[in-house]
Amino acid sequence: MGANLDLSVAANLPEQNMVVVLLTELINFQNELIARLEEVDAHYSAQLTTKINDTLNKMHEYSRRLQTLNRNILELTKRVRLILLRTQALTKEKTEAVNLLVIS
Repeated sequence: MGANLDLSVAANLPEQNMVVVLLTELINFQNELIARLEEVDAHYSAQLTTKINDTLNKMHEYSRRLQTLNRNILELTKRVRLILLRTQALTKEKTEAVNLLVIS
């Protein structure tokens, strides 16, 4: 009657249905696995981000403290130089005074 029916396809229909069901289950399993992996990735990414932020905050605090320490060291260095200059000036004045006494 004009219609070409492939009976081998019709005969394999239950097996094809089983293959479709198995493929559907495999796809669902893959999708669930991907969803779980994304959850785990998000969880560990959040933990890692938190750890990195905490470390950066500590580094910022240490950097601030080091800058303060460096400023204090520079200030102390300036004071020591001033003390040395005053000491040298006093020593020079004392030497000149002693020389004047000796000459007189």
